[in-house]
Amino acid sequence: MLREEILAAARALLSEKGYAAMSMDELAAQVGISKPTLYSHFMTKDDIVVETAVHEMERFIALIESDTGEHSPLQHLMLVMRKIIRFQAEKDRMEPQSWTPELFQLLCSREEALSCIRRIDAAIVSLVQAAMACGEIDPRLDPPTIASAFFALASSLRHAPCPPPPPRSAALQKWSPWSRARFRATTDRNSGRSGRRLPHRLHRRCG
Repeated sequence: MLREEILAAARALLSEKGYAAMSMDELAAQVGISKPTLYSHFMTKDDIVVETAVHEMERFIALIESDTGEHSPLQHLMLVMRKIIRFQAEKDRMEPQSWTPELFQLLCSREEALSCIRRIDAAIVSLVQAAMACGEIDPRLDPPTIASAFFALASSLRHAPCPPPPPRSAALQKWSPWSRARFRATTDRNSGRSGRRLPHRLHRRCG
């Protein structure tokens, strides 16, 4: 379908050039259609970017929620980590770790994208809490901080197919924008440009 071709081309351009540099003219040329045809499917560039990002996040959510019950919570986290690294190695992918503040702000302003961000946040924290409950992770640690370290470690291992175990502090020393947003933000029930309550680990980045 033409709509899917447009989204595939947009994903490639976003991966190559980024949100700010991608233009509707270039996207139409890439797909081989006119701009009026492009606008008949998507009203704005932001609509294309958001739908593309949502598709990528849904794919990521599927990785997290794919457990069949055969693994312990920590084993499932490790499996997700390996899948994330393979996912990031694919070409033409919009990785959350590479999102610019401008793009992240756009996604936080759209309910469909914000819903995916919340699901990813909740799913990883839930796995961490389950691992703590069965004694696989020290229960004295903070689940959101562990989740932030998880994403930071996944990002840092992108170019290392068989990395050695990192020092305990290494994951917290190399924070991606995604991880910083999750850790630095604090709860604020009444703030936010869109009037929605954001996950407290994402609020300051999105507000």
